[in-house]
Amino acid sequence: MLTNFGISVPEHHILRIIERASSGGTSGLTEPEFFAWILPLLETEDTNPEQDLLAAFQVFDKDKNGFITRDELKTAMELMGEPLEDSELDQLISLADLDRDGQIDYSEFSRMLS
Repeated sequence: MLTNFGISVPEHHILRIIERASSGGTSGLTEPEFFAWILPLLETEDTNPEQDLLAAFQVFDKDKNGFITRDELKTAMELMGEPLEDSELDQLISLADLDRDGQIDYSEFSRMLS
């Protein structure tokens, strides 16, 4: 799924993380092992909500022009495993697109998610 968003993580890094997080050093993680590994990381990591929001916007804005088009929204939702019907896409854009230009800019995106 990460590669769908242009994020490349070498397989040996992933395998090393799994090996460290797995109680048996196996090639897989159980759900409890995953949560035991991730929760401390989430609790100690300094997060910046504005930076996270901008990063999310940039994932949707594939052509990096500062706007999320209907097609970019459709593609991103499909890549996340949440495909939308055309009517759902239209409704979502209608709710977010405050200036009615047919696309979502960063300020509209941040208002929608706040």
